Amino acid sequence: MKLLNEKNSNSNIVSEFPTGLLSKNDSSQMTFVVKDYRNPAGLSSMINNGGDNDRFEVRGPFGHGLKPSSSGVHIAFAAGTGVLCFVDLVAALIQFELNVGIRSTVNAGQATIKSSILENDLHQVQFHLYVSFPRRSESIALEMFEAFDTYCKRNNIKIFSLHLRLSQEKVNAARWDEAFISQEIRKHGVKNIQRVWVCGPPVMNETFDRVFSAQPANGAAVQEGEPLL
Repeated sequence: MKLLNEKNSNSNIVSEFPTGLLSKNDSSQMTFVVKDYRNPAGLSSMINNGGDNDRFEVRGPFGHGLKPSSSGVHIAFAAGTGVLCFVDLVAALIQFELNVGIRSTVNAGQATIKSSILENDLHQVQFHLYVSFPRRSESIALEMFEAFDTYCKRNNIKIFSLHLRLSQEKVNAARWDEAFISQEIRKHGVKNIQRVWVCGPPVMNETFDRVFSAQPANGAAVQEGEPLL
C-alpha cells in the first residue's frame, strides 16, 4: 500500500520494496479471516467467540485453485467475503507491476525482488475485478484495490481494473442481474476471455450460472464450487 500510494502521488518516488514479505522461509504462522455469521451453533461464531487457549485444526487447501492463464482477459465477480479468493491474485499483480516499474527507474543489480510470478511476463494479462459490498465500512481489501486501480489508470496500464458496487451507499447499486452480466462480459470481448470467476451468496452464483449456461464465454465451462469457474 505504501508503494502504491507513493506511486499515485508522485511517479518519481521509488521506495525500498519490503522484500522480507516475500520470504519463503517464514512458514510458521498463517493468518485467517473468519467472518462471524452470528449463529451460536456455527463454526464461525465458535472461532470468533473462542478464548486464547482454544485450538482448531486446519486442513487443506482443497479444490482446484484459480488457475489463471498467463495471458488474456480474466474477470471476477465477488460479493462480501467472496473477494478473499482474489486478494492474493491482486497482490501478486501489484508485486509484478511495481517490480517492473522499480526496475525501469533504478540501476541494474539494485532490484532485489524475487518471486516465481515475476519470472513470467504478465503484460498480456488483464484482470477485471467486480466487487460488491453493502457499504465501504464492511469492505475487504478495498483500499488496496482502489490504489492499484488508480495506479493503473494513471499510467495507462491494462493489467487491472476495479468495478465497485456499494449497495447501501448507492454506488452502482443496481443488482447484478442477467442483463448486467451479459453486458459486462461482452464489454471485455468474449473471445478474449480466459477465465471468469464468481464467488458470492448462492442466489448470486445461481444467476451467473443461468447466464453462462445460456451463453458460455469462449466455450469456458462453469464449474460448481466456490469460486465457480
